[in-house]
Amino acid sequence: AVVSTQSTGFILVDRQMCRRRADRAMSCTRLKMDIKDVWVRGAVGEGDRVTYTGKHLCGGATDMTLVSAVDTAEVCDTEVMVALCCHHQCSWETFCAREHFQQHFSPEQFYILSSMSAWATCFPMAELDPESLEGERESFMKEQGPPDEDHVTLPNTLKRHIGLCAKNVLNDARAAFLRENGFHVEFVKYVTAEISLENMALLGRLSHK
Repeated sequence: AVVSTQSTGFILVDRQMCRRRADRAMSCTRLKMDIKDVWVRGAVGEGDRVTYTGKHLCGGATDMTLVSAVDTAEVCDTEVMVALCCHHQCSWETFCAREHFQQHFSPEQFYILSSMSAWATCFPMAELDPESLEGERESFMKEQGPPDEDHVTLPNTLKRHIGLCAKNVLNDARAAFLRENGFHVEFVKYVTAEISLENMALLGRLSHK
């Protein structure tokens, strides 16, 4: 679907309809559809600027948004500001950085990393302390010894650290996808871990000037 931006500066895309209470306070167009079916590029032209913003764009929805942003950036200045979450819901079919990912991992390993990423938010705690984390890792290795079985019980702190690493692998691949298409990219923590364990946002910008 191609949407018109002539009468509104905001286009809201939702897969499920909401109450729309906030819509009365601003000029916007709300679409009940999947982001993959919205052709933003068809509604803009040279000299325009498009900003993609998203919260709770779970899993593949983030990847489809980044693909749309890259497509739109071919014709106008484009910015991206997406709060990253729910990496365990990512799928290989929609992942935007498959080419970059396969330089280091296989599609089968993608699903392993995606699954392990859920560990990052299963164990609420404050920011991880690298020194205490290393101490717990060494203590665990002394107690467990070399693993000789298929299943090893890991301390929650280590599991959360592994989950964060898995998230970082997927996020770094997404960042590489944007950079390869001309975007300047950075990550920011927008709240502390005490407020939300899903506290990382991806910012991207491509300017034709």
